[in-house]
Amino acid sequence: MKVFSVISFFVFAFALHFSVFSQADPPKDVLSLSGDKFSFNYPSDWELSDKSNQNFQQFNLIPKNGNALIMVIAFRSSVRTYDVFDQLKLGVSYPLIDKMLQGFTNSVRSEVCMGFSNIAVPGFSVSGLHNKKPGKGDVFNFALKEKYFQFVYMRDDEDAAKTDAAWKLLIKTFKVEGKTDDSSSLLIDFNNDTVLNGKAIELPRPTYPSEVKDSISRDVRVRVALDENGKVLSAKVIDGDQRFYLSSIEAARRAKFAPTVICGKPVKIKGIITYKFVR
Repeated sequence: MKVFSVISFFVFAFALHFSVFSQADPPKDVLSLSGDKFSFNYPSDWELSDKSNQNFQQFNLIPKNGNALIMVIAFRSSVRTYDVFDQLKLGVSYPLIDKMLQGFTNSVRSEVCMGFSNIAVPGFSVSGLHNKKPGKGDVFNFALKEKYFQFVYMRDDEDAAKTDAAWKLLIKTFKVEGKTDDSSSLLIDFNNDTVLNGKAIELPRPTYPSEVKDSISRDVRVRVALDENGKVLSAKVIDGDQRFYLSSIEAARRAKFAPTVICGKPVKIKGIITYKFVR
């Protein structure tokens, strides 16, 4: 049976085993998997392999007939803030995704959405040639109820009609344990370096510090976190002259932005405000 060559990379990178927690009384022709505070169903004619280690659980699904790979990765550590989310995304998820996408040639990238329960999660899809055959890979990174997940679905175009059913079953039955059933704890993937200046409804100018006597032009960049309504939740300087830090942060906290809508819903985001100081 031929499978995507990327599987060998993940097998090498995550070779340690972790026992799969089983389920009781699954429907006919459907099996159920329960991990650490999450669960999902998958067709019985798909082979499940466990590539978990002490840092995360990883489950790979491969059809007995057809060329596809479904991967579910769940990190064991709690993810309560965007800073932790970003560390996992940039330090672990993105390198894995880059490795995966190296297998595609003549690729085209597009944005996609994944919906389960009342939650919409943005991701991206890459279409192109994989092993000289038309194929596609979908990737989703998100944290929900303090758990970070990475979903990957790769398939040949000629097998998609058969393998899509397994992907849809997993998404339909995917559940995460937690205190609430809403999406208030959802952290989603976005570009943290998006410049927000042009999207501001209100962008107060920072005051020029009186103790600075020279007239050299300076830039200060501030990373802000916005809530679903575009209100600034936090502000932190990432570079610039330290003498302008306080003024920049105070101005950033008073800024107001239009809501950012992803997959049809307003969401929390982060981005950059750039201030230019000229006397």
